Amino acid sequence: VGSVPTTETLTDPYKIAGIISSLCGFAITMLATVRLGWVRTYFGSELGFVKPEWIYGFPYGYVPHPMIVGQLIAFGSILAAFPSMSLVCQALIGTHMTFYTIHMLQEIYLGSY
Repeated sequence: VGSVPTTETLTDPYKIAGIISSLCGFAITMLATVRLGWVRTYFGSELGFVKPEWIYGFPYGYVPHPMIVGQLIAFGSILAAFPSMSLVCQALIGTHMTFYTIHMLQEIYLGSY
C-alpha cells in the first residue's frame, strides 16, 4: 500500500529536503491565492464574474504562473523524496502534474491576455 512515515523520515536529509521543497511549493500557491482572491482563483474573470486585471505583487511578477508552478514544485518534490510510495499514488500525482503542465502551456500560448 506504500510506505508509512517513520522517525527515519525525520532524519533522512533527502526526505527533509523534499518536505521543505514541497512546503515551499504549496506556500507559493497559497500566496498566489491570497493575491488573487477566491473569485479570481477559481476562474472568476474567465467566467465573467469579475473584471480581468493584471495582478501585481509577490508571487506574481517573480514566479511565472505561480499557482501551477508552486504545485509542480510541491508534487515533484514529494515524488522525488518518497520514491517508495505506491504506484497508484505516483501515477495519480504524475497525471495531476501532466494536466497542470498542459493547462500552463495553454495559458502561455492560448491565453486571452
